[in-house]
Amino acid sequence: AAAEKRAEELRAARQVFEKRRGVAIIVQRGTKVLTCLRLKCRDMNGRWQFGGGAVEQGETTEQAAYRELEEETGMLARSVKYLCDTFGYTPEGDPMWTSFFVANCDGYEPQNNEPERHGPWEWVEIDELLTRPIIDVMRPALAAMAAKGAE
Repeated sequence: AAAEKRAEELRAARQVFEKRRGVAIIVQRGTKVLTCLRLKCRDMNGRWQFGGGAVEQGETTEQAAYRELEEETGMLARSVKYLCDTFGYTPEGDPMWTSFFVANCDGYEPQNNEPERHGPWEWVEIDELLTRPIIDVMRPALAAMAAKGAE
């Protein structure tokens, strides 16, 4: 019974990976990170988030991170570094698997290239961001970021 349950969990995880694989990009300046309020989105409406989105077919997570950052903010990353993967659920209960990257975007300022999807980009202290409504998969990534900063 335990082996069957584990096999079912792995099948479910594979489906999530194939259908709900996403990336998020953390752009940091000093002690602040770039974030925006999500608008008109079924499962993230009214929540603060980093830039990011779905991984397209044939694309690596790193390629998706570069693409999503440029699409949403107009910023070009000089580099992106993998931070962590998180697995969780959207507020509606849909599974979500997200790879988080930290981007170096020195010399660029964000533009809101998708005003129909989110509010203006803001530089926010991490501690302040944690007091706002955020998607749950962001919490482990922020903890991983804090742990790397303490190293």
